[in-house]
Amino acid sequence: MRQRLGIAQALLGDPKVLVLDEPTNGLDPAGIKDLRDLLIKLSREKNVAVFVSSHQLAELDLMCDRVAVINSGRILRVLTMEEIRNPSGNGEVGLTVNIAPETAGNIPEDCPLKLADGKLIGSVREEEIPAIIASLAAAGVSITGVNRNQRTLEDVFLELTYGEAEISAEDAEAET
Repeated sequence: MRQRLGIAQALLGDPKVLVLDEPTNGLDPAGIKDLRDLLIKLSREKNVAVFVSSHQLAELDLMCDRVAVINSGRILRVLTMEEIRNPSGNGEVGLTVNIAPETAGNIPEDCPLKLADGKLIGSVREEEIPAIIASLAAAGVSITGVNRNQRTLEDVFLELTYGEAEISAEDAEAET
């Protein structure tokens, strides 16, 4: 209740900028969703700039349209969620098709996905997915699952901060 009261107090003055630090701490799942929906609505309908600082990356992934990744007080990157999910910018999505091993020999030669560890994996344009699935099914490939692979904010955060940690260790070594 304290968290909700604090947010209500912050909204009393009809702010144009709202800065929140770990706003979902202590909230139950329904409260988290309600808060997320409220912040999105404030941003889109009331034109409020909402800045959220949080370690709950999965929650930020659902809530934000742009993020800044900060490590040791330095901004490493500012990215839109579209840049995170589609880093190549070419509209392709990662696709994994789980198949029954006994039907792997039926994969059409023109299939843009490559067989690896009993799965068909690759990047394709989203609009191509139905045709690929239909082609595989028509060729007798037994499909047991289809997953669209997307990078998450957590993936990007770990890539950026891990890489930063490696650079920092190398820099420190070079200085000695």
